[in-house]
Amino acid sequence: MKFPIFQISVEQWKKLHEFELEYSDKITVIGYNKAQDFFLDSEYIDCNGDVYRVTGFEMLGMLSRIFRFIPFIPLRVKLILTKQNKKLSLEQFRTLMLKRVNQVSQNNDLATQIKNAKTYAEIMGEKS
Repeated sequence: MKFPIFQISVEQWKKLHEFELEYSDKITVIGYNKAQDFFLDSEYIDCNGDVYRVTGFEMLGMLSRIFRFIPFIPLRVKLILTKQNKKLSLEQFRTLMLKRVNQVSQNNDLATQIKNAKTYAEIMGEKS
């Protein structure tokens, strides 16, 4: 898996970078149940076009394991991402990203960058 990765299973974005994991599959979440609701079974695409599904969580650190069922406590978790037997073409991903970006932003420069991108990483905003 090559980072960054973007969540592709959510139909409606609320914020531009809400569904991006830039550097790692280790994240901080507020509340275990919220994490399950938001991440479990969601799909992500990586910089190679490969699709992964979140199949579970690994609690990181003793405090996260102890306090996992207390709401509103920040927890450190690692997403367990399982590679799926599918891949999005560059054009499919470009179309999806343009649709999502247009939902949350009227940034024409970003749309132009996505339209002109030649790789998955460039669509995700990485400089070549």
